[in-house]
Amino acid sequence: MKKIKTILIITVLILVITFGGENINEIIHFDLNKILDSPQENKNPQISTAKLNLKENISSNIKVKFCPKEECLDFIIKYFDKANSEIKCAFFEFDEQNLSNKIQEKLKQNISVEFIVDDNYLEEKPLLQLINYSNFKLYSDKDRKTRFNNFMHNKFCIIDKKIIITGSTNPTKNGLYKNNNNILEINSKYLSENYNQEFEQMKSGVFGQNKISTLGYNNITLKFENQTYLVNNYFCPQDNCEQETIKLLSKAKDEIIFANFALTNDNIAKKLEEKSKTIKVEGIIEKRNLNLKGSEIKVLNESFKIILDKNKGNMHHKFFIIDRKIILTGSMNPTGSGVNYNDENIIVIENHNLSNKFYHEYLRLIE
Repeated sequence: MKKIKTILIITVLILVITFGGENINEIIHFDLNKILDSPQENKNPQISTAKLNLKENISSNIKVKFCPKEECLDFIIKYFDKANSEIKCAFFEFDEQNLSNKIQEKLKQNISVEFIVDDNYLEEKPLLQLINYSNFKLYSDKDRKTRFNNFMHNKFCIIDKKIIITGSTNPTKNGLYKNNNNILEINSKYLSENYNQEFEQMKSGVFGQNKISTLGYNNITLKFENQTYLVNNYFCPQDNCEQETIKLLSKAKDEIIFANFALTNDNIAKKLEEKSKTIKVEGIIEKRNLNLKGSEIKVLNESFKIILDKNKGNMHHKFFIIDRKIILTGSMNPTGSGVNYNDENIIVIENHNLSNKFYHEYLRLIE
């Protein structure tokens, strides 16, 4: 694209010199500004130079809830209640009336609330109830200007620039009460800044492969009392989520456990198959995605154990557990769209206690 811009600029300069700058558009038959300013898919995104190896004392341990076994709605409302100045959320879909009621309560307290919602779900009644408030702002990926009309598939909130809520849970009736999901709460100013920058980028209308990395911090050590968490997070597709996932899987020395709604990404599947030759690998997949186009399940099941879930709803988790001490979770399915085209986030946390909670959720799912 830079070479094209340079050639166009040189061409225009020659024409200006030759024709005195008169009726240039008529002479060359295109609008130069439209070509120079039009969004382009960022095929080779530049990863920002994030500050690394930071330490932060936090005010509470990282918390996790598993839906629908636990009260995930109450969990979200608890942290919305704590908001003193602002709430920013990027949700694939939002249709939970009780949560809408809580947000309206916060709006009446003059709390600023901003949502980014996928353009397929802008007409949900609980969402439309919010737009009449002057301190509520709604954005979407309706004009995402990428080659494929993929999804703004995130599920995260930033509260007062210091609390992050993220995971696999959509704040919907299905997401909270029927599907198997996880939701995390993390108190960290560094992580909050990462998520805030991603929110602001999408808010400005930049999505998918047009995004650039805005990560300010990574490899963060969070400490509360006797618990230490080593945390990294990434946004897809600009932060190479596929490569980061594969890098993490490559580090496994004893075991890889996973629970994923879908698994169609060839490179991640190959890495799992490769690791299964030397260590234990097993996982659970949403049963209705067994025959999904591009699904790797039947082939992988010849190399290691894959279980189909029994939930009448969806097994909607997206997590990997490495050596029972590291978890990767977030909104990203290990699929082609998940790593390459959708707007997603993943978070990697090294902590034995937290990983153990995810492992027990896995055991519960396969009973």
